[in-house]
Amino acid sequence: MAGELWPKARRKTWREINARTRDGSCAGFCSRNRKNAIQPIYRTLSEPYEEIVEGETYLRLPPGARHELICSRLHDLIAASLADISSSRLLPRRSGVQISSGTLVRPDIALVTAATGKIWLAAEVISSDDHRADTVMKKQIYEELNIPRLWMIDPRYDNVEIYHGSQYGLTLKGILAGRETLTEHLLPTLKVSIAELFVEQTQE
Repeated sequence: MAGELWPKARRKTWREINARTRDGSCAGFCSRNRKNAIQPIYRTLSEPYEEIVEGETYLRLPPGARHELICSRLHDLIAASLADISSSRLLPRRSGVQISSGTLVRPDIALVTAATGKIWLAAEVISSDDHRADTVMKKQIYEELNIPRLWMIDPRYDNVEIYHGSQYGLTLKGILAGRETLTEHLLPTLKVSIAELFVEQTQE
């Protein structure tokens, strides 16, 4: 892709969405990428967390209880589907993924290719009080990266938007809800009931 990964106008919008950390530092998360590879940075997160756009650090709000319940369910189901697959690795939830030398995002769920460490699937569980960073800004990052798979999981409407990378960028393949099932041909045993993914904890 020619030009800046994150043009100035978009950086301004990101600033309007997210509060910047007090000192504006990278908090030790920055690392120089090697030959433009997407570099995962492993770190266990809780409470608020930080993401970096072109060297500037932004504080994200702590995810709510329902967000974390949905994220845990999906992470566990994907982990189980990888039992006989060695070509992909599932990162810990919200591991840092280095997009470029100054841009690092933390997908709720990320699958990387074992041989290269490049991310090929990102899943973002949208928080109602912090949604624009995922639905607008980070989605643009994934669009420009042309990530092979993106799942936007929306507890506000109990649905999942499925995007595939193509020569024209991300293409919406479908919106799953209700009794539908989320599958992925690169994960042959994965079958996620949308209704069960979003069910309230008190009903379990």
